[in-house]
Amino acid sequence: MNPPTYTPRAGSLASQVISFFRNNPDEELLLDDITDKFAATRGNVHTLLSDAVKAELLARERNADGDYLYKPGRACGTYAVPAAAIADTSAKTLATNRRSNRPAA
Repeated sequence: MNPPTYTPRAGSLASQVISFFRNNPDEELLLDDITDKFAATRGNVHTLLSDAVKAELLARERNADGDYLYKPGRACGTYAVPAAAIADTSAKTLATNRRSNRPAA
């Protein structure tokens, strides 16, 4: 298997869901679970996770009731961005944003 070329942006919904599944590989999440756990808007969850699904970092299926559910994709554990890297990138982004928002001297 080739590593996926997609890497989710730190702090994005995709990176949060992938990180969740790396720590909980036997879990599955319905749309309502994702909106509750990650404060996401139900109307754009599929769009925000579509690149991660294409890269097989996440898998999207329908359950017996016909509801969409997400679970770890085949590449989730091997190629997903480690949580430490996401936290490091988020911290750097926050620091950069703080610096750029300072008033000029």
